[in-house]
Amino acid sequence: MWKILVELGFMENSSVPNNRHQITSPTLEIYKDYFEVPFLDHTKQFYRQEAANFLVHNSISEYLKKAPRWIDEELHRAVSYLHSSTLAPLIKILEQALVHEQLEAICTEAKILLHDDNYSDFACLFKLVDRVPNATVQLKKIFENNFRRKGIESMERISATAINDPKDYVETILKIHKDLSNVAQKFFHNNEHLIASLNKACENFINNNAVTEAANNATKSAELLARYCDILLRKGFV
Repeated sequence: MWKILVELGFMENSSVPNNRHQITSPTLEIYKDYFEVPFLDHTKQFYRQEAANFLVHNSISEYLKKAPRWIDEELHRAVSYLHSSTLAPLIKILEQALVHEQLEAICTEAKILLHDDNYSDFACLFKLVDRVPNATVQLKKIFENNFRRKGIESMERISATAINDPKDYVETILKIHKDLSNVAQKFFHNNEHLIASLNKACENFINNNAVTEAANNATKSAELLARYCDILLRKGFV
């Protein structure tokens, strides 16, 4: 295969270095039919096997560091040696083999990272998966569920007193939202998709938590918020 590339002028040591970016039909058709198609297939199979072998001996956490390096190294070689039209399909098959096909294991790791508040590693994980179209759908749901759980747990800790204390109730919610927003800003640079998931999580635990359940009243949050606003108005804070 590489001999074909040399003959077509694609290799880096060709007498016309940029020739690999300038050829046209029918030479390009020959390149695609006799080199690109089998090259992409071989690359996909190679990285499928590499990923499988790596995961046998290493953790998914280590894999999340290795996969981006594989992709970057392969793309660097492609830019140096191959026709520019090969780049897009190469990226696609690398992302398929190294990310999409490992998504189940990656999502399992995502739950562990979020449970342990390891947001830095989750941010790296999300960045890798975000390369693949529609691959972050499950991750965003995991992100949402994690913060919904944290909100619910926080509300459970104050449920005994907050049911009749609008100040405690509302200020606890505000603190939770502030803490979660700080996480989104610090580790995820206010990624719009994760912010949307965070807002859904907050909406969920505000309307369904230990306080609303104890009151057996779905509008308890609205009632406590109204009472809190009334307190502020009476004190002249609003």
